[in-house]
Amino acid sequence: MLKANFTLLPVGEKGVDVSLRYLIKDLEGKIYSESSEVFYVDQEKKFSKEFDISNLLPNDYVLGVEMTYIGGFATASIQFEIFSENPLLDSNSPLFQGIVAVIFVLIWIGIIYFFLNSRKKDRYPKRRTKKSKRRKKK
Repeated sequence: MLKANFTLLPVGEKGVDVSLRYLIKDLEGKIYSESSEVFYVDQEKKFSKEFDISNLLPNDYVLGVEMTYIGGFATASIQFEIFSENPLLDSNSPLFQGIVAVIFVLIWIGIIYFFLNSRKKDRYPKRRTKKSKRRKKK
């Protein structure tokens, strides 16, 4: 869950209905969550709201809030990042990238070793060894 704290301040007229629209988007603008609610604001109002982010993959996101009221509107946003609980599964983590690099190097070493050994065998034919003959005693 993502918990956000909000403060609404009456500006101009007191005692107005304020409509809030909450959006969670990625940095390309794809919307993952959207909800809204209406408040009556006649004095400073502080509240917290929790957003379910359990379905989001590790990435950068933006929580945006659009406030609409009679005679105007306002927006606010904040960027947040979701990290993978298992760094081995997060392709952006240095641990994952290091493991991939080590595996890649080991595969190349194996290919080079195999290639060099197969060329040596072709260059030098196998030598025949003489079988030792035992002398039979008469």
